[in-house]
Amino acid sequence: MYITSFAMIKLRNKIYHLYYYLESKIAFYPSVITLIGILFTGVMFYAESMHVSNWVVAVIPQLEIKDPDTAKTLLSTIIGVLISLMVFSFSMVMVVLNQASSNFSPRLLPGLISNKNHQYVLGIYLATIVYGILIFLSVESGSDKNQLPIFSVLMAILFTILCLALFIYFIHSISQAIQVNNIVKRIYLAASNRIQLLIDAEKKQVPNFNFEEWHTYKAEEIGYYGGLNDRSLRKLMKEKEDLHIKMLPYKGKFIQKEEPLFATNKSLEREEVNEILSCFQYTDGEFVNENYVLAFKQLTEIAVKAMSPGINDPGTAVLCFDYLTVLLNMRMQLSNDMNIECYDDQYLLKTTISFEDILSLMFVEFRRYCSEDLVMILKMNELLQYLQQQAHCTSIYQKAITKEVHKLKTEALGKLVNEADKRVVENSLN
Repeated sequence: MYITSFAMIKLRNKIYHLYYYLESKIAFYPSVITLIGILFTGVMFYAESMHVSNWVVAVIPQLEIKDPDTAKTLLSTIIGVLISLMVFSFSMVMVVLNQASSNFSPRLLPGLISNKNHQYVLGIYLATIVYGILIFLSVESGSDKNQLPIFSVLMAILFTILCLALFIYFIHSISQAIQVNNIVKRIYLAASNRIQLLIDAEKKQVPNFNFEEWHTYKAEEIGYYGGLNDRSLRKLMKEKEDLHIKMLPYKGKFIQKEEPLFATNKSLEREEVNEILSCFQYTDGEFVNENYVLAFKQLTEIAVKAMSPGINDPGTAVLCFDYLTVLLNMRMQLSNDMNIECYDDQYLLKTTISFEDILSLMFVEFRRYCSEDLVMILKMNELLQYLQQQAHCTSIYQKAITKEVHKLKTEALGKLVNEADKRVVENSLN
C-alpha cells in the first residue's frame, strides 16, 4: 500500500514538473489554442449539419453566398493573409529577443518569451488558419448553394477581423516590450510584488530549533533548484507527525550531486526521503516573479551593459540604480534569510540568499565597470547612503553596507586620474 502511494506521488510530481516545463515554452499556449480551434471546427460542422446556414440566410439575406468558388476564393485569401501576419509576428518576436539579448542581457529572454498576451495572439492566428483550412476543404466545387457552409465562412471572416485587430495590438505591445524603461519597470514590479509577499508572510514565529541535531540528506540530481511542489510536500508532512523540514539551497542555486539538499528534525526512511526528493523541481528557466534574486542580477547586468563602450548609455544605468535602491530597501525589511511556512504546527523553512551576498554580487560588477565614471560612483554612494539611513537597517545590514563603501572608495581612488575627482569621491564616501 505504501509503495503504491509513493508511486502515485512520484507520478503526480512528474506530471507537475512536465506541465511546468511545457507551460514555460513559447509554443505551449499557441498549441492549446490551436487545438481549441480544431474542436470549434467540429462544432461548426455539426451546426452546418443542422442547417444553421439556411437560418442565417433567412434572417439576413444579404449574407448569402451563392457560388462555391466565391467561398473558396474568400477562404484562400483569408488563409494567405493570416499566414503572412503570423510569419511577420513571429519575425518580430525573434527581432525583439535578439535585441534584448545583445543590448541588455540574455537573462531577459525567459521573461519575454513567457509573455502570455503574445502567445495568445499567435495562438489565435494559428487557430484561425487551421479553422479556415478545414472549412475550405469542406466546400465542394459545383455543390448546391444550400450545401454551402455559409455560416462557417462568415465566422472565418469575423475571426480574420479579430486577427487584424490583434495584429495592431501585437505591434504596439512588442514595440513597448523592447523599450528599456518598460523592461526595467517590469522586472522591478515582479520582484517587488514577490518581496512584499515574503514580507507579509514573515509574521510567523519560529521555534528555537537546534539545527545541528537535524538529519541532513543529499541531492541525487544536478541542476538549478527551481522550487518545490508544495502541495505534495505538505501532504507528505501531514503523514508524519511533528516533521519539520529545512531546505538548504536558495532558489536558483546550482545543485551538485551529493550536495546537502534538505534537513529534517526526524530521521526518515529511504522511501520517505525519495518522496521528498521527488518534490524538488529543477529548472533552466529564470522568472523574477518566482525568484526575486534574479531581479538584482538582471538589473545589474542591464546597468553594466549600458556602461560598456559599445552602448555607452549612463541614463539606463542610473535608471537601474534607482530601482535597485528601492528593491534593496524592501529586502532589508526581511528580518532573516529564511522563508517560513507553517502547516498545522509543522514548519517548512526555505533558505534565501543573504542581503550581504546580494549587495556584494551587485557591487563586484559595478566596481569593475563603473568605478572610472564619477557620476556612477556618486550614484552608487547615494544608493548606499540611502540604505544606511533607513529605520529597518539593522547592525548586520549596516556592517554589510559599510564594507561595500570601503571597497568602492578603494576601487574608485585607484582608477580615477583627476585629483579633483578623487577629492569629490573622498568627501562623498567619507
